[in-house]
Amino acid sequence: MAGLISSPTNKALKLAQDYTKERHGADFITPKLPPSSLAKQSAIGRTHMAAVEGSPEYKRAIFDAYAQQMPDVLEKAGAKSYDDLLEKAYRQLAEETSEQFSRLPVSMSFHKSGEGNYKGAKEMAGDVHGNEHLYVFQGGDPHDFLNRVDPQTGLNENEKFRAVHDLFGHAIHGNEFGPMGEEKAWGIHKQMYSPLAQLAMTAETRGQNSVVNYTPLNAKLKSEVSKLRELQMEAKRRGDTQGYNMATKGIQDAFQGFQYAPQKAILLPPEYMSAEYAGGMPDYVRKLISPQKGTETQSVLTHYSHDPNLKFTDPKRYGTGIKGAEAERLQDPSAVRDRSYFYLGEPGMVSPEPGLGINRYRGEASSLYDITHDPLEFRALAREANRTPFTSKYNQGMTYPTQDANDMERLIREYGYQGMANPKASKPMAIMFDQTPVVRHKRGGLSSIK
Repeated sequence: MAGLISSPTNKALKLAQDYTKERHGADFITPKLPPSSLAKQSAIGRTHMAAVEGSPEYKRAIFDAYAQQMPDVLEKAGAKSYDDLLEKAYRQLAEETSEQFSRLPVSMSFHKSGEGNYKGAKEMAGDVHGNEHLYVFQGGDPHDFLNRVDPQTGLNENEKFRAVHDLFGHAIHGNEFGPMGEEKAWGIHKQMYSPLAQLAMTAETRGQNSVVNYTPLNAKLKSEVSKLRELQMEAKRRGDTQGYNMATKGIQDAFQGFQYAPQKAILLPPEYMSAEYAGGMPDYVRKLISPQKGTETQSVLTHYSHDPNLKFTDPKRYGTGIKGAEAERLQDPSAVRDRSYFYLGEPGMVSPEPGLGINRYRGEASSLYDITHDPLEFRALAREANRTPFTSKYNQGMTYPTQDANDMERLIREYGYQGMANPKASKPMAIMFDQTPVVRHKRGGLSSIK
C-alpha cells in the first residue's frame, strides 16, 4: 500500500497539486497539525453542539469574531449576518466541490445499502490507487444546503462532497477513518478550498469529527467496546476461538449504536479554522455555554484564607497557599490550572486541613459538576480518548489517569459548569474555575450572600 501511495502515478495527488496551484496559487502540502486529541478538539465538539442549537447570541458572537479576525472574507462575500455568511459559505463549498468532482481521476460506484462500504481506509486507498475506482455511499439525511441534485449524475452536493473528501482527504495519503485520520484528512483537503468555502468545509469535517469522537456522544459505547476488546485479546492469548468470536461479534453489535453528528449546517469560530490550533475555547464562546439542565449540583461553599478582606476568590492565585497533591499534574499545558478550593457546607460545619488561613468565608455555587455521579460520562470520554489503541504495537489498551484527570476537569469547564464537586471525598470539597464572590464568616453566627 505504501508503494502505491508514494508512487509517481498517484493520480489523486497529482490532481490535488495541480488544482490547488491553478485555483489558489498555492502549493498542495502535507500540513503539520498538532496531533488529534481530546485536549485539542473537545472545545470544537462542544462548540459545534452549541452551534447546532443556533441561538441568536451564538450567531452574533461568531459573526462578530469573523468581522474582527477575517474581515477580508466577509467583505469579499458581502455577508451581512451569521445566516448570510453561513449560506454563502455553503454555496461556495458546493460550487468548488462540484468543480473538484468533475475532475476526479477515478471511476465511481455509488451504493445505498452499505454493500460498497470499505473495511478501512487502506482498502479504499488500494481500490483508488490499484483499480482507479472509488465506492461512495449515496444517501443519508437531507442537508440544509448541500441538497441540490445534479441531473447528469443523480447525486446531490453532499454526496459529491463525500466523494471528493474520501479521495483527496483520505485516499491520497491513506488517512484512516478514525479521529486522527479524519483530522489529517481535514488539514489535507482544506487547502483545496477558498477561505469562504473552508468555513463550511471545516464544520462538515473537523467539526463533525470532534462531535463524534471528542464529546460524550459515543463515550459509553466506546467504553463497552474497550471491555470487549480486552476479552478479545485475552481469548486470543489463550487460543479460545469461541471466546474470541463472541467478543468480535459483541464489538460489531455495539457499533450498530454508534451515533453521528447532527446533519446541520453551522459555522464554527474563526480560531478553529487554523491548522495550528492546538486546543482551547475562546472566552466569547465559553460565555455562551450553559450546563445541560438536570446535571448541575448546588451547594454552599466554605473557603479559608490568610487574607481578612476577601470579596471574591481569585483562581489565578492557585499555588500561593498550601501545595495540593495534584500540583505536579497541573503543570501539564492542557490542565486547567486556575482554580480556587472550597469545602462543601457552611462555615463552622467543616474542619479544615492544617496550614490554611484562619479567615473563613462563605460562598455559593449554583452549577457544580458532581464527579462522583458523572452524569455526562466525562470520565469515560477522557479514558477512552486517551487509551492507547488495542492495535498498537506497544502498551495495547493502556490508560493514563493523569491525563484523564486533566481532560475531565477541562471538559467540566468547557461544558459551562462553575466548577466540580466531590461530595464523597474524605473532606467533601469543590473546585471553582472562576472568581467566586465570598462573605467573611464572623464568629458566633452564619453569614449570608444576598
